[in-house]
Amino acid sequence: MHLSVKTLGPGYRIVCRDGDENGPVLGATAGFVAPAFGLMHCDTLQVFTRGMRGEAGDRIRKSPLGLGLLLGGAVFSHGRSCGCSKAEILAINDDDAWHERLVRYYSYFGFKPVCKVGGRGFFQDLPHLLVWGGEGTRMDADIAEALARAAPAWPHLQQLRELNIEGGSLTPTLDELDTKEFMQQIGAATTLVALHIASSMVDGDVHICRYLTGLQQLQDLNLTNAEGPNTREDALHLTALTGLTALVLDGAQGVDDVAAVAIASWLRQLQHLELRSCGLTTAAALPAIGSLTQLQYLCLTGYGATEIEGCDIMLLTRLTKLVDCDAVGIHADFSDTFDHEAVSAFYQALAGLGSDTP
Repeated sequence: MHLSVKTLGPGYRIVCRDGDENGPVLGATAGFVAPAFGLMHCDTLQVFTRGMRGEAGDRIRKSPLGLGLLLGGAVFSHGRSCGCSKAEILAINDDDAWHERLVRYYSYFGFKPVCKVGGRGFFQDLPHLLVWGGEGTRMDADIAEALARAAPAWPHLQQLRELNIEGGSLTPTLDELDTKEFMQQIGAATTLVALHIASSMVDGDVHICRYLTGLQQLQDLNLTNAEGPNTREDALHLTALTGLTALVLDGAQGVDDVAAVAIASWLRQLQHLELRSCGLTTAAALPAIGSLTQLQYLCLTGYGATEIEGCDIMLLTRLTKLVDCDAVGIHADFSDTFDHEAVSAFYQALAGLGSDTP
């Protein structure tokens, strides 16, 4: 399938075609965004597969929601990228039976009824009638939550290269069963090159990294506030992602000394590594991290080590690429891990600045 997004000012139109950009139109949606108000206004959400029969119909409708879910995911992704947090739509009421179907259909994407438009009185209905041009049920959706509902469509989007999942403080946490299903859909999106999960919406008891081992094209993985990996067993699954060039883990208590050594030993192409407030307790992982000679940025902060000395930082002096080509900027952060004197000595050794401190 081929997805295209066209914009004109705040207006947008997203079209899904079968095959390539010249294929028949399977679905389309249009509306406009108002980032200043955090609002996405969805005028239409249409799927044109009702008349499809045989093999073509079966291929398109691989799930009860199939194409519609994919199109909905594209809509909410566009809204999120524009800075919107809420989407609104009207389930038009031209016919009672059709209206009920629309309400159920939109609810699958995360839309929830807000109010009825029509029959409430002239002054109550007028603002909505001016905006929507008809009667029906006004529905709203939290975009972050709705994007999670679109997860089953991700594996079918062969153009999907980057996936960013974010959620605010009001985003609901998925239960264990929903988290597993959510992560299974991510793990099935094997075309992903970059995956960022900056949300605490997943259940912390689920081993999320075990679902990522099939993402062999993945180069950039960022798990910030993602509730994991919380066990060594789960953290060791990251060693399967040998193509990673960037890895960011925040609060991953499962990345202890053993797991950190394993990760550094297997992910030899890493150029960017951040281990923030992870489960490291000694200097045991530093030699392995220090052998990642392709690193251009290293962050070891919130290091909970109780058996580490300032001189241990010298185990990282092979990381000469942490210094810019002009030997001015040093791309490292060791806050709360090593004292200032040790860091200064490391900088001097690394950058070859003699007695000068950067």
